[in-house]
Amino acid sequence: MFSETFEFIEECHCEFPMAICTLGAGLLAVTKRRDSMLAIFQATDHKISFLRNILVPCKFYLRQVAFKQEKLFVVCDENEIHVMNTSGVALSKISSGVPTEYGFIRNFDVSDDATRLYLCERSGLRCLSDTGECQWWFSQTDLPEWDRNKQGLVIEDIRFFNGFLFGSLWKASKLIMMSNDGHLLCYIVTTGIDHPRAIAVRGDRLVVTQFSPSMRPVKNRTVHVFRIGDLFSSVGEKQQ
Repeated sequence: MFSETFEFIEECHCEFPMAICTLGAGLLAVTKRRDSMLAIFQATDHKISFLRNILVPCKFYLRQVAFKQEKLFVVCDENEIHVMNTSGVALSKISSGVPTEYGFIRNFDVSDDATRLYLCERSGLRCLSDTGECQWWFSQTDLPEWDRNKQGLVIEDIRFFNGFLFGSLWKASKLIMMSNDGHLLCYIVTTGIDHPRAIAVRGDRLVVTQFSPSMRPVKNRTVHVFRIGDLFSSVGEKQQ
């Protein structure tokens, strides 16, 4: 755990942690990749404490987790999303429609009303309803030609915020904003970041991790923090 200025505060042991999300009231859920479990922790200003494990009804490794409308959404290697409550009761299972032979769901997010899921595949961004119906698909051809790549990589990570979507383009080293119906609206960051990966919204800030294979190992894992209001202001200035 770090402060807002990234000063180290505390650490807590967890077997094979993969992804993390907040549950409110200082609670955190962490996917334990190899154990088919979610570890629940309590975080205060100065300490992280383990509370309990929640078993996920999945025979495969766990990947990402999100929490919306009092529901936990857990992505597994089978490319299905298990929906549970915080007591561990299974509510539903959503089929992503992504064949495992084409790769795994890299990252994802859920709309605030928990009716839409946004899945980052290797070759595109897929939007599903909460019943698993595909709503739209964003592929490399939806990007400007200069930001396409030979590997076919599109969006590394995605976050829903106030009806919009923030996405990271790892190969292009840029951040984009999309509409909720799958259209590219604008670029919000085009300089100053190097291979952005995971992104998160914390209050009025957009937190972006970056990993560049071209940088020295001691420097290639860094974090950038942007004020969301400043990003929207800069977009408005560019459009004027």
